[in-house]
Amino acid sequence: MIVSFELPLPKDQVPQCTTCQRYSHTKKFCHLPATCVKCTSNHHTSNCPSKERRIVYSIYFVKKTIRPTIRAAAYTNKYKKKNSPNLGRNPRLMKQAPRKLAIKK
Repeated sequence: MIVSFELPLPKDQVPQCTTCQRYSHTKKFCHLPATCVKCTSNHHTSNCPSKERRIVYSIYFVKKTIRPTIRAAAYTNKYKKKNSPNLGRNPRLMKQAPRKLAIKK
């Protein structure tokens, strides 16, 4: 019997908190106030009285002019290069053949 082991694919997305809508952390570790995705008010999206999304820019993202709900490729790529060099795909690891291990019965 031959068993092959492959390296896991690295994550290529920057985590975004679903509570505060900021990048680099998740809601489990968030201690910031909630921000609604639809209207950017201080409540959770599930409690939003608005039924439709409005095009509103968050104060946090004014400098970037990017809505916090959109994973804009330019912002995430810049973030990955600056803060997390290991977050992107490593071409050297992708070229490696799967490791094979022979197990004798």
